[in-house]
Amino acid sequence: MADGNTRSAEPGPVVVRLTEDAWSVLRAARLAALGDAPAAFAVTLAEAQAYDENRWRKTLRTGATFVALLDRSPVGMVAGIPRLHRDECGLGAMWVDPAWRGRSLALHVVVRKVHAAADILADGEPDRIDPDKWRPLIMSFQRFYGLAPEQVHGSELAKIPEAAYRP
Repeated sequence: MADGNTRSAEPGPVVVRLTEDAWSVLRAARLAALGDAPAAFAVTLAEAQAYDENRWRKTLRTGATFVALLDRSPVGMVAGIPRLHRDECGLGAMWVDPAWRGRSLALHVVVRKVHAAADILADGEPDRIDPDKWRPLIMSFQRFYGLAPEQVHGSELAKIPEAAYRP
């Protein structure tokens, strides 16, 4: 069902990346999501219910889908949309069962899907970012900062009066 790369942040659901053979798990998760949140995906519940096995398998071949399972039942999912580079996916849609909302499950499902550029990883640590290699540009209140307390450079956004943002 999964690629063998599973992780559970705490007792409870386990997050797995679905393979093509797990099409029925994808179907169960997607139908549950559409029943709860009809706008969660680009299709309607009726359309998804009509999909055959081949359609579900194709979905798993063309993107990356991660599902949070509890007792083999889906309680959350995230679907990735393929990008130009074959190793990249964009966040297409996500859903968490109402009983699991507010418990950080969405974060755990999405984090299973996020990859860091190899040049900022810690040496010998494929899942750890080296803070000495990562120098992010952070926008805070329309101003740019790095990891130092002073502003890195000016911002054109900061020159716009706050009143201009009001409807």
